[in-house]
Amino acid sequence: MASPIRTDAIDTDAVLASLEGLAKLYRALDRLSARQRRLIETADHGSLLRLLQAKQVIVDRLQACQPEVEAAVSAWRDRPEAVPEPDRDRIRALLAEIDGHLNDVMAADTEDAQRLACRRSQAAAQVNQNRRTAQAARAYRRATGSPPAAPRRLNVEDG
Repeated sequence: MASPIRTDAIDTDAVLASLEGLAKLYRALDRLSARQRRLIETADHGSLLRLLQAKQVIVDRLQACQPEVEAAVSAWRDRPEAVPEPDRDRIRALLAEIDGHLNDVMAADTEDAQRLACRRSQAAAQVNQNRRTAQAARAYRRATGSPPAAPRRLNVEDG
């Protein structure tokens, strides 16, 4: 006679594997966020776009594994006593690590979005200033009869 199937058993290895995979993805996302900050500060737009594409790949992978992770964590949270103590400690540590990385990435992304918005505002203000200066120069030339000068190009990043 076959032994009855235990419905209360938790596949600890599956829970740990899911969480370790998730933690690995969040570590990578955290590293990319640190690089993102540097690229924003140096205005390396090409590299920043490539980095954002790499971050999107990781986010897509996180979303793809989310149902599996949620099921594993839910099973563990429903019956933590069914998991041996060393594994419980490892699960708790992984959950804390994941939460820490998630918070760090979200905070960094918020700060980076603010930095980019500030730079965009500064660039818009510089463009408006350039426009007003050009208009004033044209008006002055018309008033004085001076020939128009060639437009001068300003580097927005210097301002």
